[in-house]
Amino acid sequence: MALANASQAVAQINAVPAAERNLRFGIKQGRAIYNDFCAGWHGLRGEGGAGGPSLRNETSRKDVPQIMDWIQHPDPPMPAMYLHPLMDAEVHEVAGYVAGLK
Repeated sequence: MALANASQAVAQINAVPAAERNLRFGIKQGRAIYNDFCAGWHGLRGEGGAGGPSLRNETSRKDVPQIMDWIQHPDPPMPAMYLHPLMDAEVHEVAGYVAGLK
């Protein structure tokens, strides 16, 4: 039974195009963190969503250190996420991902 479940999980992962995989333990950690904590508000691709503004082309407004500072010290209605649940390395990863949204 466990082997069947594992095979099913692998099949589901493989069904997602490689560019779309968001495994927390993979090389796309920034995107995975974004998807976990930000996409519900800012949209899956940063296009804006349920209460959150678009984050596309954020680097036209902020550089990566400024994006990190915003994540660490947001203005309402954005919730404070720094130190819990996000630590420095995770803030850096998600800021890098946001900086790449076009």
